[in-house]
Amino acid sequence: MTLHVQAQLNYGQDFELKVDAGLPLDGVTVLFGRSGCGKTTLLRIISGLERIRGATVRFGDQLWQQGKQFVPLHKRRIGLVFQEHSLLPHLSVRENLLYGYRRTPLALRRLHPPKVTALLDIDDLLERRIDQLSGGQRQRVALGRALLISPQLMLLDEPLSALDTQTKQEIIPFFSRMAAESGVPIIMVTHAPDEVERLADRVVFLNDGKIERSESLREALSRPDSPLLAAGSLPASKYSLPPALGRDRCTAMKKHGGKQGKRMARQPGEPALRWRGRLWLEGEEGTFLGYGRVVLLERIREHGSISQAAKSMEMSYKHAWDLLASMQRQAGVPLVETCRGGKAGGGSRLTPAGVKAIALFRSCHDKFREFLATLEESQTAFNSNSDSES
Repeated sequence: MTLHVQAQLNYGQDFELKVDAGLPLDGVTVLFGRSGCGKTTLLRIISGLERIRGATVRFGDQLWQQGKQFVPLHKRRIGLVFQEHSLLPHLSVRENLLYGYRRTPLALRRLHPPKVTALLDIDDLLERRIDQLSGGQRQRVALGRALLISPQLMLLDEPLSALDTQTKQEIIPFFSRMAAESGVPIIMVTHAPDEVERLADRVVFLNDGKIERSESLREALSRPDSPLLAAGSLPASKYSLPPALGRDRCTAMKKHGGKQGKRMARQPGEPALRWRGRLWLEGEEGTFLGYGRVVLLERIREHGSISQAAKSMEMSYKHAWDLLASMQRQAGVPLVETCRGGKAGGGSRLTPAGVKAIALFRSCHDKFREFLATLEESQTAFNSNSDSES
């Protein structure tokens, strides 16, 4: 399935959105970029909330907009979720979920309440009022309501930005499950690299109203100049260097505040330049193992139980289970298996592949830390020379 969008829109003399692209829709496609780059405007054009003269929007073989033809939002069968939940406060959770479901023709209903409430773990919330829910619970109900119209496309506009860090960590696994199990393609807007890393299958980079690149998450994370790495790794200092600068690691690039080909000296009193990095192991279907996931596997080996491992990490059982499911799907082999007689009665243990994955990651991680230490030593020498020259 491909979504094609062609549109040009000017907001005075300060901003122009100019897009002409075909976006493959499989899993979660993230529109990523700084605030004000046109992500939400593009989402509104796709949904039909913004009608732009001369625009073309085609979803598969369905022409949603071209010339005088314009299909309104309610006929595009799109599920929308925004930063604010927009639930109906005078209805219970159950009635909010059924609001769109009852208005969906029987022939088009593919997703039904029992499956959706189980998927989002909201069965215990059905009789509550909206004002009795936490922020994370409200967003899960909003997701459920959007799914129950059996949409052919989900559009999420920064659905996690209004949540605190802990709530965000709790709800992200539900987004992952929804993407994997609902079968509905998702386009999500965010400017948070950690959300992209955990949820995206494909990333569309926007800058100043234009699509600069569209690529898989694996490709995006493998590029040294990726905006994801820059946004997630650079310290808050104008003298910071990107994670990799080619052959001369002390060369400052224009876009990082220096001049091409010249060394950028640290001013006296300014923070020292520091090197940061992250390590992942990749399976056939993408990144499956990072430091936190390795710790989870090690705790399962230690406790013989997924629930006890999750408890020791102050993580919900569902979160731990979702992480394991994601790891094993992306690794292509089972890493954990159930067994009888674990420390918690009946438990879990690592498969030989799980044990091997831990050993491999730890070995690579040790070498990676040695590499970063070498860079730190080189940087320390550079800082000392820079201070003495100044």
